[in-house]
Amino acid sequence: MTSKADKKLIENMLVRKRVCVVRDVIEKFKEGYNADRDANQIQVRLDTLERCNREFLEAQAEIEMLDKADAFEQHLQIRADFENRFCALKGFLMSKLEVPQQILNSTMANFSHQPTSVSFHHRLPQIDLPKFNGDESRWISFRDNFLSMIHFNDDIPLVNKLQYLIQALEGDAKKPFETVDIQADNYASTWGALLKRFDNKRFLKKELFRGLYELPSIRRESAQDLNTLVDDYQRHVKALGKLGEPVASWNTPLVYILTSKLDPATVRAWEQETRQKDDVTYEELVDFLVQHVRMLKSVSSDLQHRSQPATVKVAGFVPKKPYHGKFVANAATSDTKVNNPQCPACPERHLLYQCPRFTKLSVSERRELVSQRSLCWNCFRTNHQARACKSKFSCRTCHAKHHSLLHDQVAPSKISTTPAVTTEHNAKQPTATTSANVRSSESANPPEISLSIQSNHSTVLLETVAIHVVDKYGKLTPVRALLDSGSMSNFITKK
Repeated sequence: MTSKADKKLIENMLVRKRVCVVRDVIEKFKEGYNADRDANQIQVRLDTLERCNREFLEAQAEIEMLDKADAFEQHLQIRADFENRFCALKGFLMSKLEVPQQILNSTMANFSHQPTSVSFHHRLPQIDLPKFNGDESRWISFRDNFLSMIHFNDDIPLVNKLQYLIQALEGDAKKPFETVDIQADNYASTWGALLKRFDNKRFLKKELFRGLYELPSIRRESAQDLNTLVDDYQRHVKALGKLGEPVASWNTPLVYILTSKLDPATVRAWEQETRQKDDVTYEELVDFLVQHVRMLKSVSSDLQHRSQPATVKVAGFVPKKPYHGKFVANAATSDTKVNNPQCPACPERHLLYQCPRFTKLSVSERRELVSQRSLCWNCFRTNHQARACKSKFSCRTCHAKHHSLLHDQVAPSKISTTPAVTTEHNAKQPTATTSANVRSSESANPPEISLSIQSNHSTVLLETVAIHVVDKYGKLTPVRALLDSGSMSNFITKK
């Protein structure tokens, strides 16, 4: 069964054959040219020849890329032969392209009655030569471009070809040729040495295939990183194809290697795109990634535009200065992103701790909602539990591994202010006054505790408090803790 690449190769060979037939017709016209009879056909023949040259170059480039590597030298000879015959035909036709004398006389007569003006010469932009720095993955592209632009151009002297070649080399590729004398006789030897050094098919195949595995993986979704990965990956695959490797039948390995370097979000989107397909091709993956890059760039541009506040000027209106007050929140869930996720408690798009509906619920209702949504009790995110939460933040009230909004505030009746140390002189001593302003955990501010103790004796009064400790399974255990506001360290047993 003929593959897609083989069909394309056959089509381009037919195009090349048709172009060569038209060129042969123009050569017969040249051999039997009669000025009196054929002068009016020169411009038409010249236009046809130019069109044939363009079609030949396009078809020949495809053939050289798709055909086997063993036939590459033969294709280069065909290209050189066509170029020589094209230049000879164009030179002949240009020499016969003369303006009729009566038209020339009329034009000169009209020009003599017009004021002299400065002629305008349109300057085309300069075409930069391809560069090569020793990177094996770029050698095939450099070699083919240099052959087409410089090597096979007979109008360029050999000494200039050598200058172009030395200027095109950079870095490690240029070091062996830095001392070459710029002489016409040195061009062939320098080009041959460069081919011997880098045009090693076996070595190039090994390095290119290794390069596919060593391309850096993407850790997060990024249009720029994804675009760079796809371009580098395609360059390696195309180079392997030019070296004769059957990359057209490598769909499974090429898809596997490339998807292993994608970020999780892009892999998920690719699997969603191809969930109903039994087989996928490398070309389908590349097309998907190109479209995915466009989508990411478009979304990033829209979000950046929306994030910039629109300013409307109204006559007589003086804008108020922005408020620079401090805002304190649980830092474990305060990542302010432009694209907020869907709130688990309401249809809006914001973080859970910012939800007005969630903050109005009681603590027990909040806990039930978090459990139903399988969220982390500490950071309100998915895919993990509180005991595996990597956030360094915890409850500001009891410092347990849960969010401040899930703290179960102990009733005031359970708080014991009985001194831990008592004496018979307690009645005569000044009373230790303790003021604990415990605010609701629904507030964004942490609880403030202020102590004021005045005593001239050595007796120390400490208070205790009934609290709940959350174990690694999320179970609440009632315990009594000792509040020592003057301690340097606090200890708790593993039991």
